Amino acid sequence: MSPILGTLASQFSGKPFAVESFESISTATVGSGGTSTISFSSIPQTYKHLQIRWLSKSNFSGSSNIINTHCRFNGDTGNNYSWHYLNGDAGTLTAGGIADTYSIFLSYLPASGYANMFGIGVCDILDYTNSNTYKTVRTFGGCDVNNTGGEKGIVSLATGNWRSFSAISSITIGNASDLSNGFNQYTEFALYGIKG
Repeated sequence: MSPILGTLASQFSGKPFAVESFESISTATVGSGGTSTISFSSIPQTYKHLQIRWLSKSNFSGSSNIINTHCRFNGDTGNNYSWHYLNGDAGTLTAGGIADTYSIFLSYLPASGYANMFGIGVCDILDYTNSNTYKTVRTFGGCDVNNTGGEKGIVSLATGNWRSFSAISSITIGNASDLSNGFNQYTEFALYGIKG
């Protein structure tokens, strides 16, 4: 996945990062049969920020559903997360959020019934090793489903935090707030480190 893509997406969500600041850490590509979650572990503690980029589709079997994607850090399943979003859906704007929940909302992606349609997104995880602050994320993403089943698609800007002073050493990503739905074949997530 191109560093240019990550830089442009970061400009939408805040201060841009220079292209040369990005270093690839790991890539997860889903094979035949799909997978329940995407995980990055043993994340190096040598960067200023992290960034995740994805091209993804849910393995949820609904034929006309747009699914939300969430993440957790360091295996924490407690109510230690909160998030807010601003969505655009065929000309309609909505906003909202939730506090004291057990994952962070990232973005949306199509269910498996949408043939050949995938969601995309970029998430910046800021100051992920800082022991003096809670961990903050910002995300830009969405999907288009070409008015299939009456749904046109959605684009979202989101922010969230994990109320922990611990450095982030692992990330788990799944669909639905409890990470109960997984990903179809050809889904790809890439993790990058951003130098300070």
